[in-house]
Formats: sequence, structure tokens, C-alpha cells
Amino acid sequence: MTAKPNSETDTAESQTPEEPGTGPAQGQTPATGEASATSTAEAQSGAAEAGEAAQEIALLQQQLETVSTNLADQHDKYLRLSAEFDNYKKRIGKEHEDRLRFAALPLLKDLAGVIDNLQRALEHAAEDQQDDGAGLRAGIEMVHKQILDIAGRYGMEPIKAKGEAFDPTVHEAMAVVETDELEENHVVEEFQTGYRLHDRVIRPAMVSVSKRPAETPPDGN
Repeated sequence: MTAKPNSETDTAESQTPEEPGTGPAQGQTPATGEASATSTAEAQSGAAEAGEAAQEIALLQQQLETVSTNLADQHDKYLRLSAEFDNYKKRIGKEHEDRLRFAALPLLKDLAGVIDNLQRALEHAAEDQQDDGAGLRAGIEMVHKQILDIAGRYGMEPIKAKGEAFDPTVHEAMAVVETDELEENHVVEEFQTGYRLHDRVIRPAMVSVSKRPAETPPDGN
């Protein structure tokens, strides 16, 4: 009589026992592993944010340096503009001084007519040989000299004419005279004295100008 195999014993023997370490870790559950991975991700994210913040700080520092450089450039431009403005003020002051130098021009132009009258009076007095005219002449000479001195203090002076080479910038030709006494194109006579103020002509001298005499044709007889 054949014995029947014990089913319970066979079943127990057919199951392979689990090796140590191949199952779930001792004392660890799947939920605990997920929490650890989440913590690691959060740490990595925090490190990335810290790196971005450092980059932003570096960018802000660079921008601050750029602004500082621009401010320095603007300060230099301000200094240059200030120097240019000072030069402009000096130039305007110089132009104002020039205007003041010639401010007396209209007065001196009128005064030239007074000097002319005194000059004519002196010429007439010189022709008068009577003793009673000596005092008049002396008085006129004194006034004439005083007026010339006053005009001279303002920069007015007479223009040289008689015997000088004709200069159209200071002389005005009223007549042409044929003469051998002077070279051609020289002032023979001064009709009216000219005056200048510093380097500007108040009025030109009225003069006659020399010319070579025309050659006399030979006598045919």
C-alpha cells in the first residue's frame, strides 16, 4: 500500500525562503523614502535660488559702478562747461570794454568841428600884424591846445597829411595838383584836418594830391 504525500509538507518545502536584504529595509516604509527625496529637491532648489541672488547682486554692483562712472563723466563735463562759461564772460567783458573805448566817438566827431573853427581863427589872427590882436591869438591858442589835449586823453589824435603819401583810408582827395615839388600821389595841401580815435578814423583829412606836370610839347618853329 503506497503512502500519499503530505500536501502541507510539500507546499511548505516548495516555497523558497527570502534572502536577507532582499525585502523592504528594516524599520523603513515607502513613505519615509519619498520624504527624503523631497528634502533633497528642496535643498537643490534653495541652492539654485541663492546662486541667482548672488548673480543679481553682482549685476547690481556692476550697474552701480557704471552709474558712478557716468556721474564722474558728468562732473568733468560740468567743469569744462564752467570753464567755457568763464571764457565767454571774459570775451563779453572785452567786447564791452571796446564799446566803452569808442563810446565818445560821436562827441569827438562834433568836437572836431569846434577845433576847425579855432584853427581858422588862429590862421586869421596870424595874418593880423596889429598888436591888439596878439592877446586874441594867445587866448585862441590856449583854448585850441586845451581842446586838443582833452581829445587826446580820450584817444583822439589828428591824422598826418601834408607831405605824406596819399592814403585813401585816412585821406580824402578834393583836388589834384600838378607839381614838381613832391613825388606823385602825395598830399600837397590839407584843407581840413582828419582825426582818428585809437585805430578808427573819425573823419578823413580833406587834401589835394600831387601829380606829375604834363610834358610840354617841343616848339616846332
